[in-house]
Amino acid sequence: MRKKDLLNQNMSLFEQLQKAKLEISRMRKEIALKNAEIESLKKKTGNCVAEIECKEQPKEDNKKSEELPQDVEYGAEIIGKIVVSATDYSNKLTAGGETKYRELVNLILGRTEVAKSDILSVISTDEIIDWKKEKINGIMENTLEYFESVMAQIN
Repeated sequence: MRKKDLLNQNMSLFEQLQKAKLEISRMRKEIALKNAEIESLKKKTGNCVAEIECKEQPKEDNKKSEELPQDVEYGAEIIGKIVVSATDYSNKLTAGGETKYRELVNLILGRTEVAKSDILSVISTDEIIDWKKEKINGIMENTLEYFESVMAQIN
């Protein structure tokens, strides 16, 4: 009877072993799937991190380019006003396809370029910002007066 008990115990242990081997096999497959999923997620997060870094770099570059010295920013603002004014006057002179005031348009455009150059010269000096603003304002006033004198020629 002892042999019979040993055989039954052996069969029971063998069945447990087989079940354990099946469970180990199932777990290995599951681990392989999870590892593949982890690798996939790592790639996705790596790509996301790379995208975020790429998106952040231009923002930093834009901040650097936006941080202009105060005098340069002011000069650019005044140049913009002068150019808009010159465009308005030029459009008035060439309204309806008019070409007889071509010389006057050229005078306005030429004075605009001179004003830009003068403003650049002021910005390039080592003077304080208040002095530069005063000079730039004077250039703008003189330029706008010049535009008015050109427009007075058509009346």
